[in-house]
Amino acid sequence: MKKIAVLLFIFTLTAAAFQAQAVEKNQLNEAQVKRGVFKMFQSLSKVDGYDLKNITADSIVIVQKTPIQWDSMTFFVVKIKVPEIPGAKGKLPPEISFVTDQSGTLQFDNIRKLESGRSITSAALEMIKSPTGAKKEKKPPVKPVRIPPDFGTTFFNGSGKHEVILVSDPFCPFCGKAYLYLMKNKHRIKKINLAHFPLASHPGAILTAWAIKHAEKKGLGPRLIDFAYTSLKPSRKEMEKSLDEVRMTIATKIIQKFPEISDGMEPRVFYNHLKNIYGAKVKKEKDLLIKFGVTSVPFIIIDGDLIRGFQPSEMDDLLE
Repeated sequence: MKKIAVLLFIFTLTAAAFQAQAVEKNQLNEAQVKRGVFKMFQSLSKVDGYDLKNITADSIVIVQKTPIQWDSMTFFVVKIKVPEIPGAKGKLPPEISFVTDQSGTLQFDNIRKLESGRSITSAALEMIKSPTGAKKEKKPPVKPVRIPPDFGTTFFNGSGKHEVILVSDPFCPFCGKAYLYLMKNKHRIKKINLAHFPLASHPGAILTAWAIKHAEKKGLGPRLIDFAYTSLKPSRKEMEKSLDEVRMTIATKIIQKFPEISDGMEPRVFYNHLKNIYGAKVKKEKDLLIKFGVTSVPFIIIDGDLIRGFQPSEMDDLLE
């Protein structure tokens, strides 16, 4: 899953560089999609060291495409079959699914309604991710989410009466809104725990989770959490850089804001240091959350009651 998310992130950066071409209404520009994905493969081949000899944009096969109509806008949930590339076995998945626009030049991680944060594409994306040719089966009911009441790490203790667990990714916009809401209402809250669920589609989010773990040991946890959830997210311009450059930019920002956190290490050394110490711990935390039933973020648990997504009215009711 991490590899797929990295692929889609690179696809976002490379495909957006192509000029959009005119397409018929409600039709996907498949040729443009293939060119964008091929450009992404070219970028990855330089990093992973495989050869694209005899592979062209026409080697890419679109096996499924599902249109999503929302008012006057049309999006497409697309599944492509990855061609067999010598030397790329284990480095590329056999299929990649993503959401794009009609022109086939942009890739979206998710499309949500602004007022509620609810996705309008996730259902189609999950459906199209099923193996090609697989028989349709009745979906099992949604797994109930049961997270232990003390899961995560406490970063706030107050004088209120409610206990909260925030399951989130620091660069998820709705997680940021949930964090700000909780800080605004902290007078109602007795304790807030943070459980890390960094999304691979958000470059640097996992590095930030490692850094928060490290900051907690140095007594800087709440301060770094506040910085991460309010100021650290990469800008649009920064996101245009390579994945490695984005990570180093975030590491540099953390070091500049909290120089004592790095013990004098340079950004790359700091990154590797955090990964070695906290990589397995954050992965275990996320794996447990998945086992508990978490599939996306934010998840907010207030006194044992679960709220999926950022729903301020529901949070108000539970914090009364």
